[in-house]
Parts: sequence; structure tokens; C-alpha cells
Amino acid sequence: MDRILKVWDIKSGKKIQSFSSHSDTICDIKLSSNGRYIVSIDYNGNIIVSDIKTGEENIILKGNNTNNNSYSLAIGPNGKYIIFGNNEYHSKKIKLLNINGKILKVFQTTSSIDSLLFSSDGKYILYGSYNGIGVREINSSKLIKRFKNENKFIHSLSLLDENLIVSHWNFSSFLWNINNGQRIKKMKYSNYMLEDKKKKLSIYCLYKKIGFLDIKNDKTIKEIGINENNGNNDLIRYISISDDGKYLLSGNQNYTARVWDVNKEQIIKEFKTKINAPTVGVSPDGNLYAIGDEIGLKIWNRANNRLLKISKIKLNSSN
Repeated sequence: MDRILKVWDIKSGKKIQSFSSHSDTICDIKLSSNGRYIVSIDYNGNIIVSDIKTGEENIILKGNNTNNNSYSLAIGPNGKYIIFGNNEYHSKKIKLLNINGKILKVFQTTSSIDSLLFSSDGKYILYGSYNGIGVREINSSKLIKRFKNENKFIHSLSLLDENLIVSHWNFSSFLWNINNGQRIKKMKYSNYMLEDKKKKLSIYCLYKKIGFLDIKNDKTIKEIGINENNGNNDLIRYISISDDGKYLLSGNQNYTARVWDVNKEQIIKEFKTKINAPTVGVSPDGNLYAIGDEIGLKIWNRANNRLLKISKIKLNSSN
């Protein structure tokens, strides 16, 4: 990952937007549900909200991280709230803020934060930490549930109906029932998983393959990927998918990001990056493709295919 976020038009490969206010490598990217905003955070802890429509960047929170530890963030389903946390050992808290950068709540935890997620109704936050997984109610700040895990380092959390999927860096994943807190089974699939809500499938990346898994029946529906025997050059580290399940963006360990046509099971665009295994994000409507690259954000739009200029950069608040 690096300091630029790139958003691509998958048909032409042309740039329609470029954002560059980050002072360090981008470690997480999320797009709002309406596709208008991109929220990104770098290793310094700077949080920037980029407005695709106006081309404006707002540095809503100024970070002061000097340890180069990674951050995780999430956007609420209504696009009004953001949560973020740090995996630095002594940083045992999650901050809730609005889209303008005002800190609304701070949740104390027992460990550093590896991954974050809002519930679909926006009432709860889920977090993966060194000590396991926690579920907190936002209004009351109460810890509702806590799940222990035999693996320590969590890469991603995803929700599919009542199931919570917890993925680890050691290429294993666990399936939990979010309602009763029971672990259903262990799955040897991936270090990164997300959900295809439309098709009710879980999507995993495993080495050079992207798979679509029916978790109820533990059956892989299909796999797409690269078959060349070229060592670790094509390992997939990050994936993001449009809400309709038609397009998927992968960040690969060979300085590339790839757009996949899921139905045709093939790569339709490939973009070179200056960093290895870039973080990626796709807007819900499948029009915006965002890639974290060098010194800021670059954004390409499939809908209008034109370059937008940044109108101004505004500092809203500081950490």
C-alpha cells in the first residue's frame, strides 16, 4: 500500500480523479454506500474524506502515529459515521466520529484493533483484536458479545446473514453464529474474506485464486484466478466487490490491481501500481474503483470517464 488512492474506469482505464493529501502509506480504504465519498487512513493516522462529486478532500482527523502501525476503519451503512482503530500494542480503543471528523465516542478495549465492521443496521460495531472478537452497542457502549479465537492476528471480518466470518493471516477462517456466539466451524480458505450479499455467498482469496463459497453447504461454487507458476508474484491480498456481484477488484502481490468480470470469470482490466499488494475498494454501484498507491488518492469513474480536479483541501479537525 502507498500514499495515492486511485479510482479507475474499468472500461477505458482512464483516470477521473486524483487525491494526494496523505502524508504516509494508505493502509485502509472504504467507500460510502451512496458511492460519493471515499474514506482513507494512512499509517500516520490521518483520515481523509474525498468527495468524488466535488473533487474536494477533507482531512477530518490529523494523526500523530509515530510507530508506523496499521489502522483499520469502517463506514456506517448510512454513510454518516466512521470508526477506526490501531493495531499498536498499547492502543486499546476504537473511536467513533461523524463524517466531518467530530469524535463522538471512544470505546475502550482490552487489546489493539486489527479489523472493524458496522452491523447492517448501524447499531453495533464488531471488532477483531488480539484477544478475539467483540460486539458493542453504539448507543450504550456496552460490550454485548465476546468471542475468543485460537488464532491471534485477524485480517478481516465479514457478515453474511446471522453468520460472522473471521479471517486470519495464516490462511484460515472461522464461521461464527453472531446471535448465540457459537463457533460453527473452521474453514481453511483464506486470510481475507468478504460477502456477496446478492448471491448469499462468501468470497475468499487463497493464494492466486478468488473463490465463491456457499458457507451453508461448505461448497465452493466457482474459483477464478491466475494459473501461471510464477512463485508468489500473483498472490492476492485484498479484494472488494460491487453490490450486484458483477465486478471484483483485487490487490495483488505483483504491483498490480485487477478488475474481474465475475460472470465471465476473467480479468477485464489490469492496472500497474508502484507498491506491492495495494489496498482496494469498489463502490456499491460498481462505478468507482479505488486503489491505494503513491502519495495520495487517484480515482477513476466508470460512469462518466473524466478527470476531476481537486477544488480545495480543508483541515476540519485534529487528533
